[in-house]
Amino acid sequence: HDAARWERGFTELAYLSDLTIDQLPRRLKIAEIELPFFGAPRGIRNFMEFYRKTLNGYREKLIKARRGL
Repeated sequence: HDAARWERGFTELAYLSDLTIDQLPRRLKIAEIELPFFGAPRGIRNFMEFYRKTLNGYREKLIKARRGL
């Protein structure tokens, strides 16, 4: 049972990782197009910049992890 639970958890984590790398950058670009970046409130601009940096860092770590496999 433990092995099945770990496998299920890993599968869910892999799905979330794929979602993050595949879909979220595209959705961020759409949001930036629909919401003029310079006209957006500072809080939204800060969040979008934080999100972009976090996503780029995650992508770099994922690439390094895949190289190590």
